[in-house]
Amino acid sequence: TWTFYLRKNATWTDGKPVVAADYVYAWQRIIDPKTGSLGADYISTLNLKNTSAIRDGKMPSSALGVEAKDDFTLVLHLEKPTPWLLDTVTLLPTAPVRKDIIEKYGQSWTAPQNIVSNGPYKLVTNRLNELVSFNLRDDYWDRKNIYITKINYEVLPKGMSSYLKYLAGEFYTARIPAQYIEQVLTQRKDELIAEPYPSTYAIVINTRRPQLQNPQVRQALSLLIDRNLIAQKFYRFYTPTTIVAPVILADGSKQQEQVSLLEPKERQANQQKAITLLKNAGYSKENPLVVNWVYTRGNEADRNNIAISSMLSDFSQGLVKVNLVANDLTTYYYKIQHYDFDLAFYIMNADFYHVASFFNVFNPGNSNNFSGWTDPEFTKLYDLAYQTKDESKRQEIYQQMNLILQEQVPVIPFLLSSRVIVKSPALGGFNGTLPFTYMRDYYLIADKHIAPVK
Repeated sequence: TWTFYLRKNATWTDGKPVVAADYVYAWQRIIDPKTGSLGADYISTLNLKNTSAIRDGKMPSSALGVEAKDDFTLVLHLEKPTPWLLDTVTLLPTAPVRKDIIEKYGQSWTAPQNIVSNGPYKLVTNRLNELVSFNLRDDYWDRKNIYITKINYEVLPKGMSSYLKYLAGEFYTARIPAQYIEQVLTQRKDELIAEPYPSTYAIVINTRRPQLQNPQVRQALSLLIDRNLIAQKFYRFYTPTTIVAPVILADGSKQQEQVSLLEPKERQANQQKAITLLKNAGYSKENPLVVNWVYTRGNEADRNNIAISSMLSDFSQGLVKVNLVANDLTTYYYKIQHYDFDLAFYIMNADFYHVASFFNVFNPGNSNNFSGWTDPEFTKLYDLAYQTKDESKRQEIYQQMNLILQEQVPVIPFLLSSRVIVKSPALGGFNGTLPFTYMRDYYLIADKHIAPVK
């Protein structure tokens, strides 16, 4: 059981106090199958009582293990220990929402003129694919410690780089396009941030496909990918990997890489082993393994799709044939959510700062498990990790889970991500190593502004 005591001076933007019932309603709503929210997977990681039964339709959402003891006391009833609970309850899926607002406005409850929020900023403008803007609230409980008074999120037209806006002095941070990396290193090195980020670049394998149900076939695909070459060619600050859950996350330090897959000198040996596995599975040049690779067109990841698909075809000496299937983003997500693909490029991100955020994906019923793969031993170890209080032993359990993923290969991790951006010296309060940063923590330093490039 966890008990949280809410601030009595925290209010919504319409002046009403934030009460425990707002959290109870929000969590019951998001876990309810009728809502159809992808956030239900996130709420499941809290291990609140009756979560599984509610998601299976066997119990009403009102049975969820969350209770408003009084207006300012929120009690969580858990089914098992959850070491990362404090990290998870601070993020977006667990935010409170107002029942009266949703019931009054229905689908339009998030419109700027209708929405109420409990954060330091109030939504002012929401123009689809153009601009989202916020103003700082004068009545926010911690107003005196917040210095950014207005926020504009601009959606840039296709082909326009945020880096060019940064050079013009319009943005305080920006991603760096690959063609400008060398320029930044020589001219703006002090403005560069290149820090490990809890995100993994991977290839999802649809294990429901008959030709991809054999783990040895999936191992062969992993062996054919030259991770070092991808990092060197396209992602200078990224790290080649065979691990799904980044080791920088809590309890991740004992995970071990498949070293031979990362050694350049082992490249030919890996390719030959892959060819042997494919031949053992019955494939040949006359009867190749045929896979459809689903990807999004016009995306920076296009180069991954082309490069890796070429590796699979060329390095297998014709034993693998890859059909590239371009889609818009909406169609891409529809296809992977409905298992209408063989292979797909996918970026796995941490929902919270613990390896369980990644391993949870492979549990039965998780809607983000686009591979369709589950394993009883893996699930057993996942549950055991919850019960293990000894940190070292818990880390060993996660290494065992990592080993199962490396042997079964439902996904092929190939790069550990980094946050590679430029940041103006005028922007303070920014922490580039955290998965989430908050505008409320930022501030501007008057004498540190950089001169715009014309």
